[in-house]
Amino acid sequence: MKKADLICEDFGLDNGLVKKTKYETVDLSKIVLDSENAKKIKRDEGIYYTLFSDAIVDLDKKKYDDLIMAFSNVIKEYLNLYEIKKDDLIFVVGLGNACVTPDSLGPKVVQMIDVTSHLFKMNHEHGHMQNVMALAPGVMSQTGLETVDLIKSITSKLHPKLVIVIDALASISLKRLNHTIQINNASISPGAGIGNFRKKFSQKTLGCPMLAIGVPTVVDIKALFEDAFKNIDLNLDEVMPFATEDDMIQFMVTPKEIDMNIDDLANIISRGLNKAFHNLNYY
Repeated sequence: MKKADLICEDFGLDNGLVKKTKYETVDLSKIVLDSENAKKIKRDEGIYYTLFSDAIVDLDKKKYDDLIMAFSNVIKEYLNLYEIKKDDLIFVVGLGNACVTPDSLGPKVVQMIDVTSHLFKMNHEHGHMQNVMALAPGVMSQTGLETVDLIKSITSKLHPKLVIVIDALASISLKRLNHTIQINNASISPGAGIGNFRKKFSQKTLGCPMLAIGVPTVVDIKALFEDAFKNIDLNLDEVMPFATEDDMIQFMVTPKEIDMNIDDLANIISRGLNKAFHNLNYY
């Protein structure tokens, strides 16, 4: 089995490590992964949050607002952890291909981030605003560059206190598709969920603390078959004994409403970040 993008889909994880809470209509789980447990499931150590909500599917305003608040509160926890002050520079990076709808989450979020670093440079009055800059660097097929190398060249010059990376993920579970937001301060590997491994984003590779925010927007076709066969008590290996993992990973599926889903998800994440940064409300 290929490694899941979402830590909540790691079957080797000790359930004793998972602390579950609830914020209104949003289910939250927190995992503090030490070096020993990180090695067991082949992940980087750090603090992982997972938020689960039906807000995008149900189009319910309360669920929508609850998810924004829950997400913003988690971001604030990380800002407090790193003792981020208003003058400290935060660099928001939107990974993904803006021309491919399921992969366009990062670039769309960046479009809606309230950037302020230019005001700080001009010594304008910024009041309660956070020092923020943002960039959607595209993908390697568009630039010919490893994205992490491009971002590292910026961080080494401008020295942000924190880098926040946003990317679309792949899920191995239909129920988590467009329902889950994962946040961690460990790492993120662009393209890993679809077998297209690029250099990893982490504190080590960037030279400064980082947060990774991801939402699963595609699911591999094997998950579709497994869910369907499970309902009629059939095993996928019995029905398709010659299908290999490599065969299945070539096909990724996304909902037909993905364009609206991406817009909603980008709106939720950008509003949550803007609220955490600048205490802005949109209600």
